[in-house]
Amino acid sequence: MLYELETGYTVDNILSEATGIINNMGVEVQTAVYSEKPPDKYVVIVPIEDEFAEFADNKPTLDKQSARIVILNKENPYRLRNNIVKALWNAGFSILTRKYSGFDAETKHHIMYVEIEGGYKVDL
Repeated sequence: MLYELETGYTVDNILSEATGIINNMGVEVQTAVYSEKPPDKYVVIVPIEDEFAEFADNKPTLDKQSARIVILNKENPYRLRNNIVKALWNAGFSILTRKYSGFDAETKHHIMYVEIEGGYKVDL
């Protein structure tokens, strides 16, 4: 899978691709914690696994990657999650898990996560 960003660059890894798709939805994406007050809705993407899934002539041909997308939202968490799932599905990702994780009483965010998987051609 390759995803062309609005800048014209193409990406070939799950973190960059998912970040581009979700940013294009108007949702802020982080890969670390906020040092200041977090916004009402945002996403944190965490890589889970990279695996060479297919080989030919003793060289990998497919890099299978998975990531967890943690969705934090003070409003209806299901609506945002469903919109993110739809956008990722339309981009060709496999959706592995969708789960409500709980409510953070301190920040007042509902927390959900979606685990996704994508395959990328390996050029060696």
